Amino acid sequence: MLTIDKPQQALDEARVAAIAAARTRAELYARTIGKRVGRIISISEAGAMMPMPVERMRGMVASAASSVIEPGEQAVSVSLSVSFELE
Repeated sequence: MLTIDKPQQALDEARVAAIAAARTRAELYARTIGKRVGRIISISEAGAMMPMPVERMRGMVASAASSVIEPGEQAVSVSLSVSFELE
């Protein structure tokens, strides 16, 4: 099974990007109603990386025995719910 070398680092980068995106979207909404975005009131992270069931992994390993492994990309994402104070 192929994995990310440093998953925590990749997830943290995704979290930082998600918070920046949330602030940008909040600023758009706030401008629309004549307000400004203040401080973050709450952050909630949904979901987690779930391990694959062992039986499924065994089947993948068996079928991958003759596979060629080439470099590629693996997507990492987080889902945040962020509440901002409006001023």
